[in-house]
Amino acid sequence: MTTLNHALWGATLGRVIGMPLEGAVVASFPDLVTVPSFIYYLYVKKTPPERSPALLKKTYAFLHNFFIAIMVIILLAYFKRNYWILGFGYMFHILEDGFFHTKMATSFLYPLWRGRIQKYSATEHKWVQFVDLILMLLANILISLYKIKLG
Repeated sequence: MTTLNHALWGATLGRVIGMPLEGAVVASFPDLVTVPSFIYYLYVKKTPPERSPALLKKTYAFLHNFFIAIMVIILLAYFKRNYWILGFGYMFHILEDGFFHTKMATSFLYPLWRGRIQKYSATEHKWVQFVDLILMLLANILISLYKIKLG
């Protein structure tokens, strides 16, 4: 999925506690840290993502990790009771990337398991993006209809 998809899902979840901007930032954080470097290597240095520096790939793997997402949820909950919901945007980001990336598929159980599940590519299978946007729209409608608010 794209960083925009992750940010929109984060904003959707953040709406539940009245913090859509913060939700967007938390959900897209793994990409905000690593994507600029990949863009630099891809377009300036003309290096494909697979041949990017090892440290960049390790940072990507570390941030796109189920265990880090759990720690983010716990850390956010520690700061304020309802902030944990923002961490679910991060968690959803990791799961989406685990199933819908191809070249830089996420090994979401890194470092315990370095395997990757590459079921469908969001870039090759456009219906994946469509389904994601429909689900996001439905989630926003439900939040609005039922005035779902925590806190």
